[in-house]
Amino acid sequence: MISVAMTTYNGEKYICEQIESILNQSMKVDEIIVCDDGSSDSTIELLKKYPVKVVQNDMNLGYRLNFKKAMELCSGDYIFLCDQDDIWLPNKVEEMMRMMKTHSNMHVLSSSFIYIDDKNQEIQMKLDKSRSNNNLYCRPVKKDSLYQVDFLDYLSMNYFQGCSLLLDKWIKDLVLEYYSTDIEHDYLINSIAASYNSMYFYNKLYLNIVCTKRILLVHNMIRKQKKNICNEQIH
Repeated sequence: MISVAMTTYNGEKYICEQIESILNQSMKVDEIIVCDDGSSDSTIELLKKYPVKVVQNDMNLGYRLNFKKAMELCSGDYIFLCDQDDIWLPNKVEEMMRMMKTHSNMHVLSSSFIYIDDKNQEIQMKLDKSRSNNNLYCRPVKKDSLYQVDFLDYLSMNYFQGCSLLLDKWIKDLVLEYYSTDIEHDYLINSIAASYNSMYFYNKLYLNIVCTKRILLVHNMIRKQKKNICNEQIH
């Protein structure tokens, strides 16, 4: 059984396109769980048009606790994490599930992605050959290849966004057991999986599309990582 754990908050501008991209996958998911964190726009009304389970929070939880709640409500053996403002290309679920099922020691899989603007036009990035995953990951990984991520890589920062993740029930239960709001949910998931040598990166583009408003966040993450590396070299 395949679940999707989605969180929403005032996402009326993007939510329909995201939901429809999930429903139109070449491999169908079994359930879409949406936890809404107190939207004041038309997000809830729009979601009522689709075969999804919507849970409205009594109070605003913030994205970390909201994702925890969404994962708790998922009953699938495999769980895709999902933001409200992405677009999944039609083979995302099929390709990532194929990878997961053919590697018995894999408990978390991240894909790569491309950036688009608010008109769905691709944004070209200047890529660093010494990095991968749109310059987020500090190691070069060949295009379309699978890479096992080392736990030590996570000592400085997180490299793979939650919206790109597929995890199985085993790691989900483990993450929920040790869940903490002191750390981002995706950082926690990836770190725990890597500590069991079960975190993988599939450097396949076009499996997930991320909106341009996150580019500043990503650039800040890269600057933070480079600062940490410089500090380590000084000490």
